[in-house]
Amino acid sequence: MKEIIIDAFSAVNLIPSTLLLFAAGYWLIVLFGLIDMDTIDIDADIDADVDIDVDADVDADVEAESSESFSENVSWLNNVLIFFNLHHLPFMIFYSVLALVMWLLNMAVTHYLSITIFSFSLAVLVPVFVVSLLVAKFVTAPIARIFASVEKNHEITNPIGKICEVQLTVRPGKLGQGIVTDLNGNVVRLNIVGQNQTIDKGTRTLVIEYQPQAKAYLVEPYNN
Repeated sequence: MKEIIIDAFSAVNLIPSTLLLFAAGYWLIVLFGLIDMDTIDIDADIDADVDIDVDADVDADVEAESSESFSENVSWLNNVLIFFNLHHLPFMIFYSVLALVMWLLNMAVTHYLSITIFSFSLAVLVPVFVVSLLVAKFVTAPIARIFASVEKNHEITNPIGKICEVQLTVRPGKLGQGIVTDLNGNVVRLNIVGQNQTIDKGTRTLVIEYQPQAKAYLVEPYNN
């Protein structure tokens, strides 16, 4: 055990050990409730729309090429994130698995190849990192499927953005009730509030957001 600790903090293993310690420290902070699990996260749905302000005398082709180039870069980044399951998986879960695999591989490689020089360890670190990425992708695949299933169920049952029919009149400062039909066809009853207005029974409304203080969903009349 003592030899493992000494090897872990030797120069040739210092980078992987530091990455792993960061992951361990992060989860300890999460465990104590100081931050949320998704505090550090990456959104795979990066917005590819860009507003480019140009002077009137600039050729429109330049603007079009710039927008197209940015869109291609964003598309490439999204594909990379999706390949590594990061469109469903919280980044720190993937990072933690990656750091652990990378630490184990680097410890093994430097030990069996008797690498003691830091510059040589940097050369080994690159292929170790690439292999660790691929291993982490397959190790986290089952976890990503679980998160994907949770996201799908949340999308089905989430009433925000859906049409709500008022069943109990909403009055300023008082809760009303409404019903929403989810994507499975199930009818869900909600506590609802308006924006300082009266919304009569039978009115079709749009669910805007959930308000924790009122413990109810904010709705607005929907005329379409």
